Amino acid sequence: MHTQDTPVSVQQSMVETISKLKKSLKFADARAVGDVLFAEAMEDLLIVHIGLAREQASVNEEDLNIFRTEVSSLVRANNQGWFSYVYDSLNRAINSELNGWKDPCMRRSVIQFLSDCYPDVVDGEDREYVDEMDDWLRERAPRIRPAPPRTIPHGIPESHWWWRLPSGGPEIPSDDSWES
Repeated sequence: MHTQDTPVSVQQSMVETISKLKKSLKFADARAVGDVLFAEAMEDLLIVHIGLAREQASVNEEDLNIFRTEVSSLVRANNQGWFSYVYDSLNRAINSELNGWKDPCMRRSVIQFLSDCYPDVVDGEDREYVDEMDDWLRERAPRIRPAPPRTIPHGIPESHWWWRLPSGGPEIPSDDSWES
């Protein structure tokens, strides 16, 4: 993922997001393929929002609204891909102490961007999974070392508290996932 140092055009990430969401719908019956494509689309969506926050993007408001409407429609149309993404995100939060903190944070940020910026994507049932994910992140945080500041992607809003939540001391083993 190109969230840190490698510049990727926001417009290109927007195109990739839509393309992968459409492909994931075509492969919805082949869950493994469809779910991978859906997750890749969500990574591209995170790149879009990080780029927009960095103000590197020259995306006009009309194009951004069209993009958001299309993403909303495609995510809602792919119930299986969306459910798998949210459920897998919860599992990654549960296992964050063993498998690293960065990936659950990235996924949680994607879900938050979808909740904040895309009409009708995150509903009540999804919210329950997100709340459970947040509970697991809070429970695991004291046993995770804080992220080195350079590893939190520039453009992640302060409101995405999960990035800054870990509070483990030096006795906690280093989390190598921050560096990947």
